[in-house]
Amino acid sequence: MNANGNTDLLRTVYAARLAVCEILEAGAPVPAGCSAFIPTHKSTTKQIIRQWLGSNDSSKLTIEYPHYNEATFQSLPACTHALFELPQYWISYSNSVQNAAAICHAMQAQIEQGEMYHGLFKARS
Repeated sequence: MNANGNTDLLRTVYAARLAVCEILEAGAPVPAGCSAFIPTHKSTTKQIIRQWLGSNDSSKLTIEYPHYNEATFQSLPACTHALFELPQYWISYSNSVQNAAAICHAMQAQIEQGEMYHGLFKARS
């Protein structure tokens, strides 16, 4: 899968997660196809992973939720289909997709700006 396809998938999963969160907050029933998107104690158990950066001894700790991630990625087609069935659910999902795109673009701009400043700082030193 290419980088754009991966980004699209992440935005779609994020949007479905956010839509389900909004449905839960509204006290409405979550569609059966989206049941894996309802956070539970088991699905949101943290796992700390140490990632090695580069060839030196530096590392970075990241926190992931492997059970929740796996369940929501696998259930994504069923969930988006279920959200499509009710207009109010689909509107929530659709708005979340648009918000995810805006957040993604904003983050890309921040990263590019940070890389530019980092490059200028390195050039001066």
